[in-house]
Amino acid sequence: MRRKKIGKPTCAVIPGFGEKTSDPGYVAVRRELKRLGWRVVPITINWSRTTMTSWLRQAEMALDRAGHVEAIFGFSFGAMMALLLAGRKEFAAVIAASPSPYFRECLPRLPPIAEKMLGKKRMRDFAKFSMTEVNKIKSGRIEILVGSDDFPPLIAATKKLHRMIADSATLTVIPGAPHDLNDSRYLKAAMKVLRRVTRVKRGDKLA
Repeated sequence: MRRKKIGKPTCAVIPGFGEKTSDPGYVAVRRELKRLGWRVVPITINWSRTTMTSWLRQAEMALDRAGHVEAIFGFSFGAMMALLLAGRKEFAAVIAASPSPYFRECLPRLPPIAEKMLGKKRMRDFAKFSMTEVNKIKSGRIEILVGSDDFPPLIAATKKLHRMIADSATLTVIPGAPHDLNDSRYLKAAMKVLRRVTRVKRGDKLA
């Protein structure tokens, strides 16, 4: 009797606001995932005049089309989405790189420029999503990254998120790194995390 062939594990990649997975930082992440033996599903989001509710719906539809997805990687708003999605779907690993601080609890602490940049409609929609949703996450491993030179509200929110799920999450603070996946320090840390949570050999489980 022939042994059933085991396919590659699948990782979805969600970009930050206004970005695409064809942008350089995401290309580097996708390349490393493939090198590690993953099938990569890049998620395309229509950011124009849409809200978090729409972004999550778009991502969920893409995940459903992809079939079984074992892991999810997101940066910035993509990381916030990855955490919210992990409360709805079960993943073996979630990698949330600098999750945007636009949960309901964070909104009063954001500077006025946030609403000016993103608009009142989006800000009202963000209020639907609480940080407590991370308590629903059933993923086996959660990796959270943040640069030490990121925006102070984002750093504070990221550390709070980590405290809420500290039993299942690892926080990596990247010295000197800004809110930029293209930054060499950020990418180096992200690659290290990718290697930590994956195994290359066919049939291996997530580390």
